[in-house]
Amino acid sequence: SRFSYTGVQIGDIIKEAFEKRDQGAEILQEACETMVRDGEAENETAARDTLLTIHNCTAEDVAYLGRLREEGKAVTVMGALQVLADAKAEYDAMDEDDIDQ
Repeated sequence: SRFSYTGVQIGDIIKEAFEKRDQGAEILQEACETMVRDGEAENETAARDTLLTIHNCTAEDVAYLGRLREEGKAVTVMGALQVLADAKAEYDAMDEDDIDQ
């Protein structure tokens, strides 16, 4: 397949990808620092491992955890992880008819 874009430079696409990656890294760093400060992790490495390896969080998930805390739906990062896990479990429990409606 061949794609053609008008007015888009490959450099712009690459720059945007790097900016998004850097933003995700900043959000993850903030979450890890918060977990250490709140006593949820011994250090930032343990916090990162908890989020990325144990819970398989994406950058979008980590950003969502922050929003849950900002909205008052969770007090801690681990609390926000539980809210996210509960929402995923509730979605998984729905049958296709519930999802379609």
